[in-house]
Amino acid sequence: MLAADDGRIARTHSGGLGGLSIYQLDPEEKYVYYYAHLERYAPGLTAGAPVRKGEVIGYVGTSGNAPKSAPHLHFAISRLSGDDGWWQGTPVDPYDLLAGARLAER
Repeated sequence: MLAADDGRIARTHSGGLGGLSIYQLDPEEKYVYYYAHLERYAPGLTAGAPVRKGEVIGYVGTSGNAPKSAPHLHFAISRLSGDDGWWQGTPVDPYDLLAGARLAER
């Protein structure tokens, strides 16, 4: 699995419904990207580490409440306001945000 954007790792988490998961902040810390149900993290990945868009940060799996017969990635994006912590925010449609970024790069 590849980082959706440049930024830094806010937290890695193990346990709960999402199983092995990663919370990543974008460079301006306006968005948090959530990756869940991972098999494992990329070697050396730690909270606070900088990441680049397209960098391997983990591997898709079936941890947490994911069906063992269906490895997949649960991916979500939330927009943060000034008072939100990295675990909070307002959910946004990832397609609209990421498709717009791809169009701007062309």
